[in-house]
Amino acid sequence: MMDDESHWVSEARVLCRDWAAQTSRQLSIMKGEGYQKGTKRRPESNWNRDLLQIAEPRDNMEDYFANVLKTIKPIYQELVRGIQSLLDATKAKIREDQQLKVMGVETFLDSFVHERKTIVKFMNDFFKEMRSDIGNIQQDAMVASSNSHIAEAMRPIYAEVCQIKGRGGPDKRSAIFEKKVARVGGVWTSVRNGIEKEFSIRFGASLHRIEEVATEMFENIHKKFNLMCNDTIVKDPKEKSKEEELRKQLQKQLIVAKQLLNGPVREAAEACKDYKPEDPTSLVVGEH
Repeated sequence: MMDDESHWVSEARVLCRDWAAQTSRQLSIMKGEGYQKGTKRRPESNWNRDLLQIAEPRDNMEDYFANVLKTIKPIYQELVRGIQSLLDATKAKIREDQQLKVMGVETFLDSFVHERKTIVKFMNDFFKEMRSDIGNIQQDAMVASSNSHIAEAMRPIYAEVCQIKGRGGPDKRSAIFEKKVARVGGVWTSVRNGIEKEFSIRFGASLHRIEEVATEMFENIHKKFNLMCNDTIVKDPKEKSKEEELRKQLQKQLIVAKQLLNGPVREAAEACKDYKPEDPTSLVVGEH
């Protein structure tokens, strides 16, 4: 999306010069923040929509969001597999330990099945929500509504040029309007920055939720193990030592879980923001 700016600026300049010829309607359209309702004698004007319709950048933006959606799913599937692997490895280690069998761990191990189902259901529901969030971001990026990124970027420009009145007003407004709109680091950059900010906010909140749910899951397992140990009288010093060792191992699993969450998922969020249309692998974690 970043590399589209020079093309967008050139096309936006053409539009600005076409609009400059509409001297009788110019101020009215600018006061309407680029919009004027159509009549039987004249068509509707929607300058923000026209700016978004500039072909090549718009096509690239559509590809951008399509690739984000396509890439997000395997990333979250990998995250689920990672958490499940942690659960399975911990469960196997406990089941295989001969010294722990005397503690009657089967009931405790059954809780792993429940936690496994819980995290899978959560992640499936979460992925559906993420698709919806990305769709909302795309809507804000590609539809010229009053609260869209293009509207936010154009609003101060309309407000500024509307202050120019008097003799020669239309020409002065047109010149300043073109200068403000058709420039590198201007409107298109604001739209792109708005998209990136929205990704950052939504992904940040999502990552926090995943971290909370996964951490709670491992902490629940840890608590259940502690309860099982407290309900079991262990006299053998070796068994007691093994119990303490396993407590420490479970605590380490919490740390590993957080590392998993802070690794691939956060990388995925950054990859989505840094995605480049000419480099599809820029969205694939681990290939930078």
